[in-house]
Amino acid sequence: MIVSISIGVIAIAVVVLVIFLIRSLISFNQTIHLMNQTLNELKGKVEVAVDESTQTLKETRYLVEDFRQKSQQADAVFQSMKKAGESLEEVSTEIVRQAEVNKSRLSNLVALVGAGIDIARNLQKPRK
Repeated sequence: MIVSISIGVIAIAVVVLVIFLIRSLISFNQTIHLMNQTLNELKGKVEVAVDESTQTLKETRYLVEDFRQKSQQADAVFQSMKKAGESLEEVSTEIVRQAEVNKSRLSNLVALVGAGIDIARNLQKPRK
């Protein structure tokens, strides 16, 4: 009789174990199914994100190239401005040098012009 009871208890334990295993497998199957759905949803979103990233990268490359070209053009303009500034500085220096050289001549010329203006005024005054 103890053997019969033991076999009955073992049989009940095996049935309970099988029931829990079946429930665990069903739960595991549902979890796998939900993971599959989530991955399918994420797949679409990842594809969109990859497409957007690729487009953004292309636009960034275009902007970098455009900036590089404009930077080179600006360099050319700045070089021209530098040369023009150097030329103006040379002209200005030469004008100052010529003014220093001709300072006394200019003073004499200004004095003569002033005297000429005084003479012209005196000639225009009515004589008494």
